[in-house]
Amino acid sequence: MKLEKYFETNKLVYCPYLLTGYPNEEKFYELVDCVVSQWAKIIELWIPFSDPISDGPVLTVANDLVVKNGVWLPESLDMINQVKIKYPDIGVVIMSYYNPIFTYKKENFQKYLAETKIDWFLIPDVPLEEYEELEDIKEADNVMIVSENLDNETIREIWKKTNGFLYVLSNISITGTDTDYRQWLSDFVIRLRNILWESKKLVVGFGIKDQKDIDFLKTLQVDGFIIWSGIVKNYMENGIEGVKGMKIIT
Repeated sequence: MKLEKYFETNKLVYCPYLLTGYPNEEKFYELVDCVVSQWAKIIELWIPFSDPISDGPVLTVANDLVVKNGVWLPESLDMINQVKIKYPDIGVVIMSYYNPIFTYKKENFQKYLAETKIDWFLIPDVPLEEYEELEDIKEADNVMIVSENLDNETIREIWKKTNGFLYVLSNISITGTDTDYRQWLSDFVIRLRNILWESKKLVVGFGIKDQKDIDFLKTLQVDGFIIWSGIVKNYMENGIEGVKGMKIIT
């Protein structure tokens, strides 16, 4: 089973989130090599978009740079394919807003997923009420987001529509903000485990930036974590050496 291949028992899975093409194509591949050397098992690759919804200032600056460089969905898909070819044993999640896929045409996106053997896709701006638009995408498993402001029945419906893992928001603010989320997240994970089967995979994102956060997650019934803005911030401040200096102990 796909999830069993990437998720280890009693160990958190590191899922770094990278902006495809940031800061340029050459350096993007260096960042991929770097996070793989840090024992990433799954990489989430974000398609640049002209109007990102919930990204904080660090990621917005990075996204704007890549968009100005002319990196859109076709260019991003080419780079993602190269990552999958080089690292066939690393799980890949494509994250994109729906508009680029609509423009590219969904059938072309499905063909790409089939040909490249991408593991998962995440399209966060398609609400549950309209998710039937994506239900015929069978070429990769889907990832969906759950947050504390959803009622229990909605969370159950999201899980029924999810073939992959659940992306758990550690808070419902924007990415890259300093928020004391620990008690909030602890209560939410307990609630999720009461709603869902124990075997369901939960990967936490938003606000995870250092080893203290990772150590806290080890006390919860979660299966992995995503680091977004921390990677970009370290790169902006100290280049690739700044990212290499991030000590990720799962």
